[in-house]
Amino acid sequence: MRLLIVDDGQYIVEYLKHLLDWRKIGIEHVQTTTNPQEAKRILASAQVDILLTDIRMPEISGVDLLKWLHERQSSCKVIFLSGYSDFEYTQSAIRYGAADYLLKPVDKNEMEKTIVRAVQAVKKDRPTAVTEPSELDGAGFLLAVLADNHQLQDRLAAVPQSLSSESFVFVQAIQPSSESMQSLLRDTSGPLNQLVWVVDGMCARMVALLPQSYAQSLSVKNDTLLMSGPFLLQERNSARSEYMRFYYREKISLTDSIFMRNLQKDWVLKPDEWESNKKSMQKLFLSCQSRSRQLLFLIELVSRLYAIYPKLAADQAACWLFHPLEATEAIFSDILAAVSQLERPARQSGQDIVTVIQAYILDHLDKPLNLEEIASLVHLHPVYLSKYYKQETDENLSSFLLAQRMKKAAQLLQESALHIVDISQMVGYKKSQHFIKLFKEEYGITPYQYRRMHIADGS
Repeated sequence: MRLLIVDDGQYIVEYLKHLLDWRKIGIEHVQTTTNPQEAKRILASAQVDILLTDIRMPEISGVDLLKWLHERQSSCKVIFLSGYSDFEYTQSAIRYGAADYLLKPVDKNEMEKTIVRAVQAVKKDRPTAVTEPSELDGAGFLLAVLADNHQLQDRLAAVPQSLSSESFVFVQAIQPSSESMQSLLRDTSGPLNQLVWVVDGMCARMVALLPQSYAQSLSVKNDTLLMSGPFLLQERNSARSEYMRFYYREKISLTDSIFMRNLQKDWVLKPDEWESNKKSMQKLFLSCQSRSRQLLFLIELVSRLYAIYPKLAADQAACWLFHPLEATEAIFSDILAAVSQLERPARQSGQDIVTVIQAYILDHLDKPLNLEEIASLVHLHPVYLSKYYKQETDENLSSFLLAQRMKKAAQLLQESALHIVDISQMVGYKKSQHFIKLFKEEYGITPYQYRRMHIADGS
Protein backbone atom coordinates (compact mmCIF):
# COMPACT_ATOMS: atom_id res chain seq x y z
CA MET A 1 0.00 0.00 0.00
CA ARG A 2 1.31 3.49 -0.87
CA LEU A 3 1.24 6.65 1.26
CA LEU A 4 2.06 10.16 0.03
CA ILE A 5 2.97 12.90 2.54
CA VAL A 6 2.60 16.51 1.36
CA ASP A 7 3.60 19.57 3.38
CA ASP A 8 5.39 22.76 2.37
CA GLY A 9 7.72 22.38 5.35
CA GLN A 10 10.70 20.13 4.61
CA TYR A 11 11.38 19.40 8.27
CA ILE A 12 7.73 18.46 8.89
CA VAL A 13 7.79 16.07 5.94
CA GLU A 14 10.97 14.38 7.16
CA TYR A 15 9.62 14.17 10.72
CA LEU A 16 6.37 12.53 9.62
CA LYS A 17 8.16 10.14 7.27
CA HIS A 18 10.22 8.70 10.13
CA LEU A 19 7.60 8.95 12.88
CA LEU A 20 6.01 5.49 12.47
CA ASP A 21 6.98 1.93 11.61
CA TRP A 22 5.03 2.03 8.35
CA ARG A 23 5.40 -1.64 7.39
CA LYS A 24 3.98 -2.67 10.73
CA ILE A 25 0.69 -0.93 9.93
CA GLY A 26 0.47 -2.07 6.30
CA ILE A 27 2.22 0.75 4.39
CA GLU A 28 4.91 -0.59 2.04
CA HIS A 29 5.86 2.59 0.19
CA VAL A 30 6.10 6.13 1.59
CA GLN A 31 6.72 9.09 -0.72
CA THR A 32 7.09 12.73 0.30
CA THR A 33 7.03 16.11 -1.39
CA THR A 34 6.93 19.75 -0.35
CA ASN A 35 5.44 20.78 -3.69
CA PRO A 36 1.66 20.34 -4.25
CA GLN A 37 2.17 20.40 -8.03
CA GLU A 38 4.62 17.51 -7.69
CA ALA A 39 2.03 15.80 -5.49
CA LYS A 40 -0.44 15.99 -8.37
CA ARG A 41 2.08 14.39 -10.71
CA ILE A 42 2.69 11.56 -8.24
CA LEU A 43 -1.02 11.02 -7.67
CA ALA A 44 -1.65 10.95 -11.42
CA SER A 45 1.14 8.50 -12.24
CA ALA A 46 1.07 6.08 -9.29
CA GLN A 47 -1.58 4.20 -7.33
CA VAL A 48 -1.49 6.18 -4.08
CA ASP A 49 -3.81 4.68 -1.47
CA ILE A 50 -3.53 7.30 1.28
CA LEU A 51 -2.69 11.00 1.04
CA LEU A 52 -1.52 12.75 4.22
CA THR A 53 -1.44 16.47 3.44
CA ASP A 54 -1.27 19.84 5.15
CA ILE A 55 -4.66 21.52 4.77
CA ARG A 56 -3.23 25.02 4.36
CA MET A 57 -0.43 25.53 1.80
CA PRO A 58 0.43 28.44 -0.53
CA GLU A 59 -0.97 28.35 -4.09
CA ILE A 60 -2.50 24.86 -3.83
CA SER A 61 -4.09 23.88 -0.51
CA GLY A 62 -4.81 20.41 0.78
CA VAL A 63 -8.49 21.00 0.05
CA ASP A 64 -7.58 21.83 -3.55
CA LEU A 65 -5.81 18.47 -3.80
CA LEU A 66 -8.88 16.74 -2.36
CA LYS A 67 -11.16 18.48 -4.89
CA TRP A 68 -8.79 17.49 -7.68
CA LEU A 69 -8.90 13.85 -6.56
CA HIS A 70 -12.69 14.05 -6.23
CA GLU A 71 -12.98 15.28 -9.84
CA ARG A 72 -10.83 12.37 -11.00
CA GLN A 73 -13.03 9.92 -9.07
CA SER A 74 -9.99 8.71 -7.16
CA SER A 75 -10.40 6.19 -4.34
CA CYS A 76 -7.39 7.65 -2.49
CA LYS A 77 -8.09 8.24 1.21
CA VAL A 78 -7.17 11.79 2.30
CA ILE A 79 -6.04 12.72 5.81
CA PHE A 80 -5.51 16.39 6.62
CA LEU A 81 -2.99 18.01 8.93
CA SER A 82 -4.73 21.07 10.35
CA GLY A 83 -4.41 23.69 13.06
CA TYR A 84 -7.11 24.96 15.40
CA SER A 85 -7.61 28.00 13.13
CA ASP A 86 -8.38 25.88 10.04
CA PHE A 87 -12.05 25.25 10.90
CA GLU A 88 -13.46 26.57 7.59
CA TYR A 89 -10.91 24.54 5.61
CA THR A 90 -11.79 21.43 7.59
CA GLN A 91 -15.53 21.90 6.98
CA SER A 92 -14.88 22.17 3.24
CA ALA A 93 -12.70 19.06 3.38
CA ILE A 94 -15.44 17.04 5.06
CA ARG A 95 -17.89 18.04 2.31
CA TYR A 96 -15.53 16.58 -0.29
CA GLY A 97 -15.09 13.33 1.59
CA ALA A 98 -11.87 13.65 3.59
CA ALA A 99 -11.18 10.40 5.41
CA ASP A 100 -9.85 11.99 8.60
CA TYR A 101 -7.75 14.81 10.02
CA LEU A 102 -4.94 15.28 12.53
CA LEU A 103 -4.34 18.35 14.65
CA LYS A 104 -0.91 19.95 14.75
CA PRO A 105 1.39 19.33 16.51
CA VAL A 106 0.93 15.71 15.50
CA ASP A 107 0.71 13.13 18.27
CA LYS A 108 2.45 9.86 17.33
CA ASN A 109 -0.18 7.54 18.83
CA GLU A 110 -3.06 9.51 17.32
CA MET A 111 -1.38 9.50 13.93
CA GLU A 112 -0.88 5.73 14.04
CA LYS A 113 -4.55 5.17 14.90
CA THR A 114 -5.63 7.47 12.07
CA ILE A 115 -3.41 5.77 9.48
CA VAL A 116 -4.59 2.32 10.60
CA ARG A 117 -8.21 3.41 10.10
CA ALA A 118 -7.36 4.62 6.60
CA VAL A 119 -5.56 1.36 5.77
CA GLN A 120 -8.60 -0.62 6.90
CA ALA A 121 -10.86 1.61 4.78
CA VAL A 122 -8.70 1.03 1.70
CA LYS A 123 -8.82 -2.75 2.27
CA LYS A 124 -12.58 -2.63 2.74
CA ASP A 125 -13.07 -0.74 -0.52
CA ARG A 126 -10.80 -3.09 -2.48
CA PRO A 127 -11.09 -6.52 -0.84
CA THR A 128 -10.14 -8.52 -3.92
CA ALA A 129 -7.51 -6.26 -5.43
CA VAL A 130 -3.98 -7.52 -5.91
CA THR A 131 -1.85 -5.01 -4.05
CA GLU A 132 0.89 -3.35 -6.08
CA PRO A 133 0.66 -5.52 -9.21
CA SER A 134 3.53 -3.60 -10.79
CA GLU A 135 5.83 -5.00 -8.13
CA LEU A 136 4.96 -8.52 -9.32
CA ASP A 137 5.12 -7.90 -13.03
CA GLY A 138 7.41 -9.28 -15.67
CA ALA A 139 10.70 -11.06 -15.93
CA GLY A 140 12.16 -9.20 -12.96
CA PHE A 141 9.81 -11.00 -10.58
CA LEU A 142 10.62 -14.39 -12.08
CA LEU A 143 14.33 -13.67 -11.82
CA ALA A 144 13.87 -12.64 -8.19
CA VAL A 145 12.20 -15.97 -7.46
CA LEU A 146 15.01 -17.90 -9.15
CA ALA A 147 17.81 -15.86 -7.61
CA ASP A 148 18.75 -15.07 -4.01
CA ASN A 149 17.60 -11.51 -4.50
CA HIS A 150 17.13 -9.36 -1.39
CA GLN A 151 14.40 -7.42 -3.19
CA LEU A 152 12.21 -10.53 -3.27
CA GLN A 153 10.98 -9.96 0.28
CA ASP A 154 9.77 -6.48 -0.67
CA ARG A 155 7.99 -7.89 -3.69
CA LEU A 156 6.44 -10.70 -1.68
CA ALA A 157 5.16 -8.16 0.82
CA ALA A 158 2.92 -6.87 -1.97
CA VAL A 159 1.32 -10.30 -2.44
CA PRO A 160 -2.09 -10.59 -0.73
CA GLN A 161 -2.13 -12.86 2.30
CA SER A 162 -4.27 -15.37 0.42
CA LEU A 163 -1.47 -15.79 -2.13
CA SER A 164 1.34 -15.90 0.42
CA SER A 165 0.21 -19.36 1.52
CA GLU A 166 -0.65 -20.47 -2.04
CA SER A 167 1.48 -23.07 -3.78
CA PHE A 168 2.86 -21.98 -7.13
CA VAL A 169 4.00 -23.93 -10.18
CA PHE A 170 5.88 -23.29 -13.40
CA VAL A 171 3.76 -23.95 -16.48
CA GLN A 172 5.28 -24.47 -19.92
CA ALA A 173 3.37 -24.49 -23.21
CA ILE A 174 4.51 -27.19 -25.63
CA GLN A 175 3.08 -25.21 -28.55
CA PRO A 176 3.85 -21.60 -27.58
CA SER A 177 3.21 -20.16 -31.03
CA SER A 178 -0.48 -20.99 -30.80
CA GLU A 179 -2.54 -17.84 -30.28
CA SER A 180 -5.25 -19.89 -28.59
CA MET A 181 -2.65 -21.18 -26.11
CA GLN A 182 -1.47 -17.69 -25.21
CA SER A 183 -5.06 -16.49 -24.92
CA LEU A 184 -5.96 -19.47 -22.73
CA LEU A 185 -3.05 -18.83 -20.40
CA ARG A 186 -3.86 -15.17 -19.97
CA ASP A 187 -7.62 -15.63 -19.64
CA THR A 188 -7.33 -18.41 -17.08
CA SER A 189 -4.98 -16.41 -14.89
CA GLY A 190 -7.72 -13.79 -14.58
CA PRO A 191 -6.93 -11.09 -12.03
CA LEU A 192 -3.52 -12.63 -11.39
CA ASN A 193 -2.24 -12.10 -14.91
CA GLN A 194 0.43 -9.75 -13.58
CA LEU A 195 2.21 -12.89 -12.39
CA VAL A 196 2.31 -14.35 -15.88
CA TRP A 197 5.44 -13.96 -17.93
CA VAL A 198 5.60 -15.07 -21.54
CA VAL A 199 8.93 -16.02 -23.12
CA ASP A 200 9.00 -15.89 -26.87
CA GLY A 201 11.29 -14.70 -29.66
CA MET A 202 14.57 -16.58 -29.86
CA CYS A 203 13.65 -18.77 -26.89
CA ALA A 204 10.52 -20.05 -28.66
CA ARG A 205 9.03 -21.13 -25.35
CA MET A 206 6.31 -19.86 -23.10
CA VAL A 207 6.53 -20.18 -19.34
CA ALA A 208 4.22 -18.86 -16.65
CA LEU A 209 4.53 -18.58 -12.89
CA LEU A 210 1.01 -19.32 -11.61
CA PRO A 211 -0.82 -20.35 -8.44
CA GLN A 212 -1.30 -24.12 -8.48
CA SER A 213 -5.09 -23.84 -8.42
CA TYR A 214 -5.12 -21.79 -11.62
CA ALA A 215 -2.58 -24.05 -13.29
CA GLN A 216 -4.68 -27.14 -12.53
CA SER A 217 -7.70 -25.58 -14.23
CA LEU A 218 -5.44 -24.85 -17.20
CA SER A 219 -4.29 -28.44 -17.53
CA VAL A 220 -7.89 -29.64 -17.59
CA LYS A 221 -8.63 -27.37 -20.54
CA ASN A 222 -5.53 -28.23 -22.53
CA ASP A 223 -3.25 -31.24 -22.67
CA THR A 224 -0.29 -29.42 -24.28
CA LEU A 225 0.91 -27.95 -21.00
CA LEU A 226 3.70 -29.19 -18.75
CA MET A 227 3.48 -28.40 -15.06
CA SER A 228 6.21 -28.41 -12.41
CA GLY A 229 5.81 -29.56 -8.85
CA PRO A 230 4.31 -27.07 -6.36
CA PHE A 231 6.37 -24.70 -4.20
CA LEU A 232 5.88 -21.60 -2.04
CA LEU A 233 7.25 -18.30 -3.32
CA GLN A 234 9.02 -17.75 -0.01
CA GLU A 235 10.97 -21.00 -0.41
CA ARG A 236 13.50 -19.72 -2.93
CA ASN A 237 15.76 -22.75 -2.90
CA SER A 238 12.80 -25.04 -3.57
CA ALA A 239 11.63 -22.77 -6.39
CA ARG A 240 15.04 -22.77 -8.04
CA SER A 241 15.44 -26.51 -7.65
CA GLU A 242 11.94 -27.16 -9.01
CA TYR A 243 12.58 -24.85 -11.93
CA MET A 244 15.77 -26.70 -12.85
CA ARG A 245 14.14 -30.13 -12.65
CA PHE A 246 11.08 -28.99 -14.56
CA TYR A 247 12.71 -26.95 -17.27
CA TYR A 248 15.84 -28.96 -17.89
CA ARG A 249 14.63 -32.41 -16.79
CA GLU A 250 17.74 -32.89 -14.64
CA LYS A 251 18.20 -33.60 -10.96
CA ILE A 252 20.15 -30.93 -9.13
CA SER A 253 21.42 -32.01 -5.74
CA LEU A 254 21.91 -29.79 -2.70
CA THR A 255 25.65 -30.34 -3.00
CA ASP A 256 25.55 -28.35 -6.22
CA SER A 257 24.13 -25.35 -4.38
CA ILE A 258 26.88 -25.70 -1.77
CA PHE A 259 29.36 -25.90 -4.64
CA MET A 260 28.06 -22.55 -5.94
CA ARG A 261 28.39 -20.92 -2.54
CA ASN A 262 32.01 -22.05 -2.40
CA LEU A 263 32.61 -20.54 -5.82
CA GLN A 264 31.46 -17.17 -4.52
CA LYS A 265 34.53 -17.00 -2.29
CA ASP A 266 36.85 -17.23 -5.30
CA TRP A 267 35.63 -14.27 -7.32
CA VAL A 268 34.20 -10.83 -6.69
CA LEU A 269 32.14 -9.23 -9.41
CA LYS A 270 33.41 -5.65 -9.62
CA PRO A 271 32.31 -3.79 -12.75
CA ASP A 272 35.57 -1.87 -13.09
CA GLU A 273 37.53 -5.14 -13.00
CA TRP A 274 35.31 -6.92 -15.49
CA GLU A 275 38.02 -7.81 -17.99
CA SER A 276 40.22 -9.49 -15.38
CA ASN A 277 37.19 -11.19 -13.84
CA LYS A 278 36.22 -12.62 -17.21
CA LYS A 279 39.24 -14.95 -17.15
CA SER A 280 38.44 -16.12 -13.62
CA MET A 281 34.82 -16.77 -14.53
CA GLN A 282 35.77 -18.65 -17.69
CA LYS A 283 38.04 -20.85 -15.60
CA LEU A 284 35.29 -21.50 -13.06
CA PHE A 285 32.73 -22.20 -15.76
CA LEU A 286 35.00 -24.74 -17.44
CA SER A 287 35.61 -26.41 -14.07
CA CYS A 288 31.88 -27.20 -13.83
CA GLN A 289 31.97 -30.82 -14.98
CA SER A 290 28.22 -31.42 -15.18
CA ARG A 291 25.65 -29.48 -17.11
CA SER A 292 23.63 -28.97 -13.94
CA ARG A 293 26.55 -27.19 -12.30
CA GLN A 294 27.06 -25.07 -15.40
CA LEU A 295 23.42 -24.04 -15.25
CA LEU A 296 23.63 -23.15 -11.57
CA PHE A 297 26.73 -21.11 -12.33
CA LEU A 298 24.83 -19.24 -15.07
CA ILE A 299 21.85 -18.56 -12.81
CA GLU A 300 24.15 -17.14 -10.14
CA LEU A 301 26.01 -15.04 -12.71
CA VAL A 302 22.89 -13.70 -14.40
CA SER A 303 21.19 -12.81 -11.14
CA ARG A 304 24.31 -10.95 -9.94
CA LEU A 305 24.62 -9.05 -13.21
CA TYR A 306 20.92 -8.21 -13.17
CA ALA A 307 21.30 -6.68 -9.70
CA ILE A 308 24.50 -4.74 -10.50
CA TYR A 309 23.73 -3.49 -14.00
CA PRO A 310 20.33 -1.73 -14.15
CA LYS A 311 20.70 -1.23 -17.92
CA LEU A 312 20.72 -4.98 -18.41
CA ALA A 313 17.19 -5.68 -19.64
CA ALA A 314 15.19 -8.15 -17.59
CA ASP A 315 13.99 -9.83 -20.77
CA GLN A 316 17.57 -10.32 -21.94
CA ALA A 317 18.64 -11.77 -18.60
CA ALA A 318 15.63 -14.07 -18.51
CA CYS A 319 16.27 -15.26 -22.07
CA TRP A 320 19.67 -16.48 -20.93
CA LEU A 321 18.01 -18.48 -18.17
CA PHE A 322 15.47 -19.96 -20.57
CA HIS A 323 17.92 -21.03 -23.30
CA PRO A 324 17.92 -24.71 -24.35
CA LEU A 325 20.07 -26.90 -22.14
CA GLU A 326 22.58 -27.65 -24.89
CA ALA A 327 23.47 -23.96 -25.28
CA THR A 328 25.25 -23.36 -21.96
CA GLU A 329 28.59 -22.42 -23.54
CA ALA A 330 26.88 -20.12 -26.04
CA ILE A 331 24.91 -18.47 -23.23
CA PHE A 332 28.08 -17.87 -21.26
CA SER A 333 29.76 -16.26 -24.28
CA ASP A 334 26.70 -14.05 -24.85
CA ILE A 335 26.77 -12.93 -21.22
CA LEU A 336 30.44 -11.97 -21.38
CA ALA A 337 29.90 -10.05 -24.61
CA ALA A 338 26.82 -8.22 -23.32
CA VAL A 339 28.47 -7.03 -20.11
CA SER A 340 31.62 -5.99 -21.98
CA GLN A 341 29.33 -3.80 -24.08
CA LEU A 342 27.84 -2.26 -20.94
CA GLU A 343 31.31 -1.63 -19.55
CA ARG A 344 32.65 0.04 -22.69
CA PRO A 345 31.44 3.62 -22.00
CA ALA A 346 33.21 3.74 -18.64
CA ARG A 347 36.43 2.16 -19.97
CA GLN A 348 36.62 4.39 -23.05
CA SER A 349 36.88 7.51 -20.87
CA GLY A 350 40.28 6.35 -19.62
CA GLN A 351 39.20 7.06 -16.05
CA ASP A 352 38.11 4.79 -13.26
CA ILE A 353 34.62 4.90 -11.81
CA VAL A 354 35.51 7.09 -8.83
CA THR A 355 37.18 9.72 -11.02
CA VAL A 356 34.24 9.80 -13.42
CA ILE A 357 31.76 10.22 -10.57
CA GLN A 358 33.73 12.92 -8.79
CA ALA A 359 34.22 14.90 -11.99
CA TYR A 360 30.50 14.71 -12.73
CA ILE A 361 29.61 15.91 -9.23
CA LEU A 362 31.99 18.88 -9.46
CA ASP A 363 30.44 19.90 -12.79
CA HIS A 364 26.87 19.63 -11.48
CA LEU A 365 26.98 21.04 -7.94
CA ASP A 366 24.11 23.38 -8.80
CA LYS A 367 21.84 20.42 -9.54
CA PRO A 368 19.81 18.33 -7.02
CA LEU A 369 21.94 15.23 -7.60
CA ASN A 370 20.85 11.84 -6.30
CA LEU A 371 22.39 8.38 -6.11
CA GLU A 372 20.23 6.96 -8.92
CA GLU A 373 21.34 9.65 -11.37
CA ILE A 374 25.03 9.22 -10.52
CA ALA A 375 24.80 5.42 -10.70
CA SER A 376 23.23 5.56 -14.17
CA LEU A 377 26.27 7.53 -15.35
CA VAL A 378 28.52 4.50 -14.83
CA HIS A 379 25.83 1.86 -15.50
CA LEU A 380 25.79 0.50 -11.95
CA HIS A 381 23.08 -0.34 -9.48
CA PRO A 382 22.74 2.52 -6.92
CA VAL A 383 23.16 0.20 -3.90
CA TYR A 384 26.24 -1.42 -5.41
CA LEU A 385 27.75 1.95 -6.34
CA SER A 386 27.29 3.26 -2.81
CA LYS A 387 29.14 0.28 -1.32
CA TYR A 388 31.81 0.34 -4.04
CA TYR A 389 32.55 4.07 -3.58
CA LYS A 390 32.85 3.65 0.19
CA GLN A 391 35.19 0.69 -0.31
CA GLU A 392 37.43 2.58 -2.74
CA THR A 393 37.59 5.97 -0.97
CA ASP A 394 36.80 5.27 2.72
CA GLU A 395 34.16 7.99 2.37
CA ASN A 396 30.43 7.92 1.71
CA LEU A 397 29.39 9.33 -1.64
CA SER A 398 26.89 11.60 0.11
CA SER A 399 29.69 12.95 2.32
CA PHE A 400 31.82 13.80 -0.72
CA LEU A 401 28.88 15.56 -2.38
CA LEU A 402 28.10 17.59 0.75
CA ALA A 403 31.76 18.54 1.26
CA GLN A 404 32.09 19.77 -2.33
CA ARG A 405 28.89 21.81 -2.10
CA MET A 406 30.10 23.47 1.10
CA LYS A 407 33.58 24.07 -0.34
CA LYS A 408 32.14 25.83 -3.38
CA ALA A 409 29.78 27.85 -1.17
CA ALA A 410 32.68 28.99 1.00
CA GLN A 411 34.61 30.02 -2.11
CA LEU A 412 31.65 32.04 -3.43
CA LEU A 413 31.18 33.73 -0.05
CA GLN A 414 34.81 34.85 -0.08
CA GLU A 415 35.15 35.82 -3.74
CA SER A 416 31.75 37.31 -4.64
CA ALA A 417 29.10 39.68 -3.35
CA LEU A 418 26.28 37.31 -4.29
CA HIS A 419 23.32 37.05 -1.95
CA ILE A 420 23.30 33.97 0.25
CA VAL A 421 20.03 32.82 -1.32
CA ASP A 422 21.73 32.88 -4.75
CA ILE A 423 24.76 30.97 -3.47
CA SER A 424 22.38 28.41 -2.00
CA GLN A 425 20.89 27.83 -5.46
CA MET A 426 24.36 27.63 -7.05
CA VAL A 427 25.37 24.76 -4.79
CA GLY A 428 22.18 22.74 -5.29
CA TYR A 429 19.86 23.88 -2.49
CA LYS A 430 16.51 25.40 -3.39
CA LYS A 431 15.78 26.41 0.19
CA SER A 432 18.36 28.76 1.69
CA GLN A 433 17.40 27.86 5.27
CA HIS A 434 18.39 24.25 4.66
CA PHE A 435 21.67 25.42 3.11
CA ILE A 436 22.42 27.70 6.07
CA LYS A 437 21.81 24.84 8.50
CA LEU A 438 24.18 22.50 6.62
CA PHE A 439 26.82 25.21 6.23
CA LYS A 440 26.79 25.91 9.97
CA GLU A 441 27.12 22.19 10.71
CA GLU A 442 30.16 22.06 8.40
CA TYR A 443 31.97 25.28 9.46
CA GLY A 444 30.50 26.06 12.88
CA ILE A 445 29.25 29.50 11.77
CA THR A 446 26.57 30.80 9.43
CA PRO A 447 27.37 31.82 5.82
CA TYR A 448 26.86 35.47 6.80
CA GLN A 449 29.32 35.16 9.70
CA TYR A 450 31.79 33.32 7.45
CA ARG A 451 31.71 36.14 4.90
CA ARG A 452 32.09 38.85 7.56
CA MET A 453 35.02 37.00 9.10
CA HIS A 454 36.88 36.80 5.79
CA ILE A 455 36.15 40.44 4.97
CA ALA A 456 37.62 41.40 8.34
CA ASP A 457 40.70 39.30 7.58
CA GLY A 458 41.10 41.08 4.27
CA SER A 459 40.94 37.84 2.28
